Amino acid sequence: MAEEKITRKLTTILAADVEGYSRLMAADEEATLRTFKIYREVIDGLLGRHQGRLVGSAGDSVLAEFGSAVEAVRCAISIQEDLAVRNAELTDDRRIRFRIGINIGDVMVDGDDLFGDGVNVAARLEGLAEPGGICVSGNVFEQVKRKLSLGFEDMGPQEVKNIPEPVSVYRVQIDESAATLTTPLARASASRRRIVVRVALAAAGVVVLLAGGVGLWSWRFGAEPPETTAQSTAPDTRRIAILPFVNVSLDPKDEYFSDGLTEELISRLSKIRELRVIARTSIMKYKGTDKGIAEIGHELKVGTILEGSVRKAGDQLRITAQLIDVASEAHLWSEDYDRKLENIFRIQSDVAEQVAQALRITLTDQDQRRIARPGTTNVEAFEVYLEAVYLRNKGDIPAAIELLKKVVSLDPEYAEAHAALAQMWTYLYWYVDIPAQEAYRQAIEAAERALALDDSLATAHLALARAKNTGTWDWEGAERAYQQAIALDPSFANAHRQYAHFFLVSAMRRDEDALAEITRALELDPLSRENWHSAGWVRHIRKEPDQAIANFQRSKTMAPDDPWNYIGIGHSLIFKGQHDAGIAEIQLGIAVAPKNHYLLGYLAWAYGVTNRLDEAKKVVEKMKAVAETKEIAPMAFAWAYTGMGDIDNAVAALEQAYQQRDFGAIFIRVPELYEVLSPDPRYHAILRKMGLESE
Repeated sequence: MAEEKITRKLTTILAADVEGYSRLMAADEEATLRTFKIYREVIDGLLGRHQGRLVGSAGDSVLAEFGSAVEAVRCAISIQEDLAVRNAELTDDRRIRFRIGINIGDVMVDGDDLFGDGVNVAARLEGLAEPGGICVSGNVFEQVKRKLSLGFEDMGPQEVKNIPEPVSVYRVQIDESAATLTTPLARASASRRRIVVRVALAAAGVVVLLAGGVGLWSWRFGAEPPETTAQSTAPDTRRIAILPFVNVSLDPKDEYFSDGLTEELISRLSKIRELRVIARTSIMKYKGTDKGIAEIGHELKVGTILEGSVRKAGDQLRITAQLIDVASEAHLWSEDYDRKLENIFRIQSDVAEQVAQALRITLTDQDQRRIARPGTTNVEAFEVYLEAVYLRNKGDIPAAIELLKKVVSLDPEYAEAHAALAQMWTYLYWYVDIPAQEAYRQAIEAAERALALDDSLATAHLALARAKNTGTWDWEGAERAYQQAIALDPSFANAHRQYAHFFLVSAMRRDEDALAEITRALELDPLSRENWHSAGWVRHIRKEPDQAIANFQRSKTMAPDDPWNYIGIGHSLIFKGQHDAGIAEIQLGIAVAPKNHYLLGYLAWAYGVTNRLDEAKKVVEKMKAVAETKEIAPMAFAWAYTGMGDIDNAVAALEQAYQQRDFGAIFIRVPELYEVLSPDPRYHAILRKMGLESE
């Protein structure tokens, strides 16, 4: 019988494992496993972005191969930077730190598996790396030293287990200024010579930083970031803001088109995984501004800015675009497009490609497909779609829905239009008299239609997640959809914000995860009142009232007519023991929105928990009188009765909220309710029916 020939190849191997994994599991198995799974999803996504292939993942280890040593090192840097940001939001005893080793070697191939010394050396290098660090072999160093703007420390030849000859090892200097030499090997190597390789990357001068790390934020919500040295605050050029394109058309009504093009470009550039794109909410704050590039860049903490103008005349377009480096204010790229309207789709793709090229980003095949794929080729459908989005952003949801219905009749395969329709259905019942469950049914139907046409649409996954979270209480389905939306578009600030809410109120209270997600949302959309408001609730539920109040105040400054900021401040003041001030703040919220009778429930709750029961009862009587002619959601009564200590009526109101699928029922586990009602088995019976507790 002929001996089977062994297949061999030369490849780049990345090996990683978790430092102290057994200790972490022994301390808290569930929390460690939950965090580990999230981190593995991050790693798997980054492997794909850098053209890596997962070879194996036993236990806490990861083994991957790359066709390029450069991409392997880039991937390792991305992994450590992303996880460093996430670890910063965890207590030290919960942080999961990976060590990574990279080697180029000849390996044996058996199906999808790899064997041999090439793999073993990578594993040994990983063991030499510090937690959160990267070690590479000498052959990897030789391949990347002139291609990447990185520092390397020569650790000299190292004896490693089961490898007959010493291995030349280099430590990648991810953050030289913050490096701590904690291991004997690191302390010994500090006395050796350092080899630091620095390569200029175009006139702008790119400095490798933690992705968004400077802004993620040492100031922890509510205070301005401290002044630091120019070196430590150098902006990341791959963190980009697309300023509102200026409408220079003769007809001012064409503003919908310039605003819509801005939003389309934000969406298109967000599909490039190496970019971090500031969200629309923050961007539109600069519409019509006379602020300079440097000031805007400092406020948004971006390294590059894309700006331009649009002139539309009939079917003719003139679009100008220019990419500017914030640090030097040098133009990295500019272009004038004189085209017919039918070429708008190709213009968007070309802008995205030119931005990537100017920032020296290598587009993956997936990136190229995603930015080249037009949502529609029907120009009329596209224009109506932009009008609908314009109306949505103005708050006219019913009119926007009607326009979107027209869009999908013009082009039934326009996936983005179905996704936008799904999103708006989840909010419609706030604006018109429609049963919430009917709105959610329509939302799920539209989202599933969008995903059937294009399952790479993050907006469709988010709409589906919201409908399943707030509408059908399908918690597992909602979480899968949130995760998919973020995996497809890591720059999707609204997805991070909504995911944070999901962790707080509907997914068995995962407060640390909520904090991590709202942190990421604020990094991507720092001028969003919704993000600051959500950050307030995250801090409030974590029982951090001072930080909660600072966040609510910041949101209130942006939206003084939003009553919910007053409600949040009132809750936190009462938690601090400042009862009169808290009640006064809630009363201000009611004064801002006197027709929102739901808010009366919070006032009754506030009176109740501060032992002003007579006043609480008067508010409840007023609520009952209003309810004779106008609907007041049962959750408002649940809040009132809980504050008053009337457990029977509180539980009855919660049962009614469950039966009616009241939107507010998802907040059933917040501390103000849970800590009072938890002793009552009827309360837990409702939680079980909602799928929030096991049988």
